Amino acid sequence: MASDELFPLWRLTGMTGMRRGEVCGLLWADVDLDAAQLRVRRQLGVISRKLAFAERPKSDHGRRTIDLDAETVRILRRHRAAQNEASPSHRRGMAERPRVLRAGRGAA
Repeated sequence: MASDELFPLWRLTGMTGMRRGEVCGLLWADVDLDAAQLRVRRQLGVISRKLAFAERPKSDHGRRTIDLDAETVRILRRHRAAQNEASPSHRRGMAERPRVLRAGRGAA
């Protein structure tokens, strides 16, 4: 399972209780791997039949900070390194909003 390119999505969903739209809408700017935390601030969903960011989670209680366990931090570090290696433009900050899970690699 860990070799599945969507494993970080499954791991975050299973270990944090995040909704799939929250996981798919997660930006690297919302993740602090050194502090082992992430902030849920938006979600990815369908708005007017188009895939789009909703700048707020489903409910007001959805905006929250989640602590991450050491294994999830390790998996996310490895995932970010693989993204950077696969896409130098992402690493240089050319992507407007670098997402933890990106389209084109099986992720939303």
